[in-house]
Amino acid sequence: MELQFSAFNKLVADVHNRLYYKNSHENFARIKAEFQKADYGIDTLPRFGRDVPALVIGSGPSLDAALPFLGAFQGIIFASPSQLNILERAEIVPNYVVVVDATDDISWEQIGPDRDTHGMTLLTSPYVSPKTLEAWKGNRRYFQLIADDPHFHDAYPWIKVGFPVMGSVNNAEVLIANWMGCSPIVLCGVDYCFPGGRKRAQDWRKRSAFIFDPKPLDMVPESEVVEGFVGITQETMYYANLLLGIWSMYKMPLVQVGDKGAMMDIPFMPPEDLGKPIHVDPPTETQLAAVAETLLESGMRTYVGDDEIGHFHYKEKDEAAVGPVRDMLHEATEMADWWTKA
Repeated sequence: MELQFSAFNKLVADVHNRLYYKNSHENFARIKAEFQKADYGIDTLPRFGRDVPALVIGSGPSLDAALPFLGAFQGIIFASPSQLNILERAEIVPNYVVVVDATDDISWEQIGPDRDTHGMTLLTSPYVSPKTLEAWKGNRRYFQLIADDPHFHDAYPWIKVGFPVMGSVNNAEVLIANWMGCSPIVLCGVDYCFPGGRKRAQDWRKRSAFIFDPKPLDMVPESEVVEGFVGITQETMYYANLLLGIWSMYKMPLVQVGDKGAMMDIPFMPPEDLGKPIHVDPPTETQLAAVAETLLESGMRTYVGDDEIGHFHYKEKDEAAVGPVRDMLHEATEMADWWTKA
């Protein structure tokens, strides 16, 4: 790997944090005005029992095979703006659209100027681009995206529920669905790699209210395709490992549609079963052990703190912290031995 995962995590976090602080400042007046009218916190939304499944939709190529069956799904649907044209063309309305990306392009590339948001609720944080909040004309609810911002609650005391940064928006959706009480959680189009060199599902460009033009398939260079599969990048491997860690920390019933993605540890179901009652058990001890081994191979481990929030530890970061302590212990032991012998 070009970077150890802890270094990669820090590199990504440093870039994002600069945008987070900028956007949080620029969004303050808008969000304060909204909360003065009503409580816009995510905790005002309904919570569900463990018999209400959630469908988390990503933009991976496996979405193509599942798309004809999504309309029969009985449960809560989570999506992000990158699937809105695909779902609108298929006449599927997600319950929640989640945005965690801080960049401006979400507003014009994915939401667009004339998006019909009826029936959908945007779930997002003050860290997103002000242009995203401007583009979304429908219902919205806010959560804290837990990052390195010690003053968040000083600025936004009205936002009480937070979720840790977990790389991709799909991972955030899994955390939110689990917090809402949904079970099982079904992943669809959450691939992180795929055979044949394709990076994402067939996408569409909306030309008018009911006319969509197909976009060219998003492919990777042949040099990055190894044995028929997209060579998984450090970024997608990191996201996949984070999702495996979420599964193992919270022990949620999790299943994926299709069996061609990066996370072979997670059980899968055929797309045609989306319209049937879905029963999924929490991970077994054998599955948890397999996930722990997968994470250890990448120098990662997980634990859940007293705050009931999952945390990741990184091997090289822990070793760097332990080294000076080990040296101090060795020096103290030598000094104690000297005085004992004196």
